[in-house]
Amino acid sequence: MRPVTSLVPARPVRPAVRSLFAVFTVMGTLAFVTLYVLPANTATTFAWTITPPVTAAFLGAGFGGALFLFALGYREKVWANARMAFGGPLALSVFTIAATLMHIDRFHFGAAGLVPRIGAWIWLVVYAVVPFWLVAVLIAQRRSPGGDPPREQPIPVAGRVALAALAALLIGYGLALFAAPAAIGPSWPWDLTPLTARAVAAWLIALGVTAAQAGLAEADFRRTRASASAYTLVAVLYLIGMLIFAEQVRWTSPGGIVLVALLLAIIAAGVSSARITSPA
Repeated sequence: MRPVTSLVPARPVRPAVRSLFAVFTVMGTLAFVTLYVLPANTATTFAWTITPPVTAAFLGAGFGGALFLFALGYREKVWANARMAFGGPLALSVFTIAATLMHIDRFHFGAAGLVPRIGAWIWLVVYAVVPFWLVAVLIAQRRSPGGDPPREQPIPVAGRVALAALAALLIGYGLALFAAPAAIGPSWPWDLTPLTARAVAAWLIALGVTAAQAGLAEADFRRTRASASAYTLVAVLYLIGMLIFAEQVRWTSPGGIVLVALLLAIIAAGVSSARITSPA
């Protein structure tokens, strides 16, 4: 049974949000190609050298999911169905610029090649600007007239609890890895440097924030459809990247077992969510 339609018109997505989504889709595509398609070439094609290549593929998979999220968000007309594309990216940008400034000496600002040198400056400028841009657009959007339509497909309590638990796991581990990469890094299923540990941590925190927003704030399958699809894509890309560089992964370590189990669970949940939100 359909919920009663609200008397307050649904708040539409502002053009500024669509512009942001369009720009982020392009940037995400460039990062995805550079890191996921060419993970072994970061010394000459990226802002800093990432080793081993499985780490580059892991970070690239995150950008692959992000560009998909922004592309889907661009198509949304109602703000309630598009705002899932803000929480995770904002957290990612804040922790990424922090990691960048903490390890600024690792970036290719003085590289001999023009491409990595330009890449380093683009990376720095983008992540210095993105947090403020996201906040400014979010504030302007929230001030637009209108409200949220009723939830069409509420997530059951069990699903919300599962999302909250996933968020706690990802955010908790991500914060620990970011704060103490030397101590927590060895628990990861492949080798990480302090910079790559914090870059991975930024993505884990962002994914955790997205899960928390989905389960605790939106609590609706329709509102979270785009993020669920992006989450599933990220998990699939993570697994593919790990399989491509299987020799670099400690599969039977506790971290490897937990990560694979978590990714398979995310994929299963994403498939179930897609079936729920598919038109009858």
